[in-house]
Amino acid sequence: MTTLDPPDTPSRTRWDHLRGVVIALVLVAHGVYALPLPPALTEKRVSEPSFQEDIDIWMRLVHALHAPLDRQQVEQIALDGSRALHSLHVTLKAPFAPVMSLVGANQSWALFASTSTTTDRLEVSIQRGAGAEWDVLLRRLDPCCTWRESMLEYRRVRGVWDGQRDVARPGYKGLTKWLAARMFDEFPDATAVRVRLLREHVPLPGEPVDHEVSFKHERVHRRKSTP
Repeated sequence: MTTLDPPDTPSRTRWDHLRGVVIALVLVAHGVYALPLPPALTEKRVSEPSFQEDIDIWMRLVHALHAPLDRQQVEQIALDGSRALHSLHVTLKAPFAPVMSLVGANQSWALFASTSTTTDRLEVSIQRGAGAEWDVLLRRLDPCCTWRESMLEYRRVRGVWDGQRDVARPGYKGLTKWLAARMFDEFPDATAVRVRLLREHVPLPGEPVDHEVSFKHERVHRRKSTP
């Protein structure tokens, strides 16, 4: 007589049931977090050109359906609806939020809901002496400045900051420290390292080229003096 599996014991059965419950909770938690519910909109976000283009699409649908709604009413529906859905999502996530935050599994899947006409490019510069000009060594997608470009291409570091928000994620601080350490190792004459994001406006087809740029999330690291 051949025994293929050891007989079930009460302790093993309890463990199997417990493991099944844990797996089910994990699946439910990720399912809740992955619900494609929009974040709460603000009046500022609705007024942005990229969102106004979405309103144009909705207004064409409104007119096609002969619905008695004007543009302001459609914007208000978008605001109220997004806030209600966001509140619902927060409520559903609340039981799982502490653990999901602890393990860093709080990814939002409401990605690329609409096109963005602004882009952020990572820029890293060094300064050789107090008051000296900044020497740009990396500016993504610019052939002038390609220091470690293959390592820092967008898909490798895009999760470190959120281009849709004005506040940098916690990991951005660690990235700038890591970049500064690499710079100081490779350039002994560097006294300071500046890391920032260069923000540009990408015009839509038919729009004039916009040459204006701005900068965000600037952090400067200075070389520590040695005794």
